[in-house]
Amino acid sequence: MTPTQEAAFRNANFGGSAFSHGDALFLFAGVASVLSLFWFVWVTYSAYQAWGSESISREVAGSQVLRALFITVVTLTIVAY
Repeated sequence: MTPTQEAAFRNANFGGSAFSHGDALFLFAGVASVLSLFWFVWVTYSAYQAWGSESISREVAGSQVLRALFITVVTLTIVAY
């Protein structure tokens, strides 16, 4: 960012806060990563419970987990850049 853009960012956030745009980006990336990982764990646990109660087959549970893993990897890759 240019110095003018950096100054505008600081003034727009709490009237000259100590946070830079890099800090805000780091916070966003961290929150997005944690939410993505929690979502993956939730999908995996739900698939395991459904498979354990014989509501779905092993293949369906496995495909749900693989699909969630793919989405999580793509999300974390996007967030990392």
